Amino acid sequence: MDHKQLHSIALDQDVDELARSLADQVSVNVVMGRYESDSPWQDYRWELVGITTNRQHARDAAAVTVVHQADVKQILYGGMPLHLYRDECESYYHNLKAPVPLCFVLTRRDDDDVPVPFMVTLSFDEANAYTEGDDEVFTAGLPAELYQWLDAYVVANYVPRTRQKRKRDAWKETPK
Repeated sequence: MDHKQLHSIALDQDVDELARSLADQVSVNVVMGRYESDSPWQDYRWELVGITTNRQHARDAAAVTVVHQADVKQILYGGMPLHLYRDECESYYHNLKAPVPLCFVLTRRDDDDVPVPFMVTLSFDEANAYTEGDDEVFTAGLPAELYQWLDAYVVANYVPRTRQKRKRDAWKETPK
């Protein structure tokens, strides 16, 4: 065996070990912010302030208001699970290759018209599927720690599909 073959085998073993050692779920904190609106039809607007990883891995019982001033209110939703799935690897790959990789937070409005997060995903396809219902999707830049985690997961699990050209049917020919 030459040096290149040994390196290839070692690299394959490292990727397999990496795939086994990677967690497919982390816990994140989501911060939603309410700000004064410039619109004549709305008094305020909601934005996703940011996402951070949560080291405690426990879902908090309730949302916590972290900032409450005259025109600004920010609410922290802690311990939100963020799952990665192997069948979404192509969408994760495209998210990583985007000019600005994103986190997608899916929300539903409560009785007080507050968007309450119920899911966090890194898959554009999954987030897009929820927008076809009444769910709202907020986006934020992917934090560096989550970018590295997602990148390692994609390297360990993504196998690009080889595209094959279809054969055209001979539509001019008629069967005899």
